[in-house]
Amino acid sequence: MKKNIEHIYIHYPFCTSRCGYCSFYTENYSQKKQLSYLDLLRKEIDILEQDFSFRAKSIYFGGGSPSLMSGTMLKEILAEFPERKASCEISLECNPITLTNSYLDNLIYSGVNRISLGIQTMNDVFLKYLGRKHRPEQVVNLIPKLRQKGFYNISGDLIYGIPGQNIRDLEEDISKFIDLGLDHISIYCLSLDSDSILYSDKACLPEDDLVADMYNLICFKLEKANFKQYEISNFSKLGHESQHNLAYWQQKDYIGLGAGAYGTINKMRYNNNSFYAWETDLQKKVIFPNQENLSDLDKMNEFIMLQLRLNTGISVSELMNKYNYDILSKKMETLTKFQDYDLLLVKENKISLTDKGKFISSYIISELMNE
Repeated sequence: MKKNIEHIYIHYPFCTSRCGYCSFYTENYSQKKQLSYLDLLRKEIDILEQDFSFRAKSIYFGGGSPSLMSGTMLKEILAEFPERKASCEISLECNPITLTNSYLDNLIYSGVNRISLGIQTMNDVFLKYLGRKHRPEQVVNLIPKLRQKGFYNISGDLIYGIPGQNIRDLEEDISKFIDLGLDHISIYCLSLDSDSILYSDKACLPEDDLVADMYNLICFKLEKANFKQYEISNFSKLGHESQHNLAYWQQKDYIGLGAGAYGTINKMRYNNNSFYAWETDLQKKVIFPNQENLSDLDKMNEFIMLQLRLNTGISVSELMNKYNYDILSKKMETLTKFQDYDLLLVKENKISLTDKGKFISSYIISELMNE
């Protein structure tokens, strides 16, 4: 019997230019490469359909800059999943400069029903520093156009902790984000990895205390504007939580398609190779390269990490049922310490982070994992 897959991530690796902070796998765009990519993607799906049945509840196009694909191309890819649920959330990461009127006229018929905008900041100086090509006024004009075309689920990314940024700068940025009328906002603290263009500026990143104040300000302002925080870095209006990302955080299986994509099925995690190696793999009908087999302990610690990122927190009973692990007794001393410092809330069947605890979540999570 074929295994049913409900969540699909499709990585589109091409960009016309690389942003200064980006450390994701990308390739320089060309029309020839894009056409080859589409053919290879179909081939990958055909191979996988021998063992898997795709009844998708969510499909996510990430990148790269997947909005370089036309609505027609996206429609062709989505036609490969005819059994997807009627309510399937189909997200497309979009570079604002690609969303012209003619592009949107084509996109609305593609099947995409959720737009994720790489806004990053509404400050023109910081946009230029980050290497973004769009300008704030373009975003302001874009949101009403998206609504008029029929897109009613719009998310925007906000980056904070930019070198030279202060609290007042960020406060203005948040206000402008709120005024855009978005349905969902994802926030990211800027980090500069060694393979990013701006890595030499790493020492210029704000100090931890300032970054903590920035995070708290974002949470306060967005909550006040009726954005509910449902995960450490994600806020939404009622009913607009990202169903695809919730699948990750709820430890659901998902298949990653395309060069550089990641996927997890049961206890197997894998990532596809870069473009030309991925092409060779598919010619040889090799799927799931670069596998990592997760132990029960790995999966349990992942469960603790993912659940604690959610505002709903860890379900003590679910942790016990799935992994036979009684966290209340095994980690009693640690839980008590974090409660005393107002970093954790332990109530009935749940363990959740307090507002104070969310900023240092990585440390708290590491202390609660089982060795």
